Amino acid sequence: MAVSDTLRDAAYITVGATVLGFQKAQVRRHELAEQLKGRQARFETQIEEGRKSLTAWAAQLDEIVTPVRTKLEAVEERLPDQVRGALKQVRTTLEAQQQAARSRFGTTPAA
Repeated sequence: MAVSDTLRDAAYITVGATVLGFQKAQVRRHELAEQLKGRQARFETQIEEGRKSLTAWAAQLDEIVTPVRTKLEAVEERLPDQVRGALKQVRTTLEAQQQAARSRFGTTPAA
């Protein structure tokens, strides 16, 4: 009788330890999920702050570039045809790159 009682107790202990281990794993999983949610929220906040900073920087850059562009257009009219053609190619390339950067970073040109 003592052997069967010992085996039964061992089985109960094994089952109990397994249940406790599973519950502990579930609690840890839940803790990790909450921790990741917090990190994700902070990361999304940082991304949004970075996007706002980038948009502000792009607006400042537009304020600087617009007058320069206007002056260049006035000077361009007086340049020889070859130089004017080269300048037009440069401007076209720069505008394409500017548009690609704005598209990539989700910014819009200043009005």
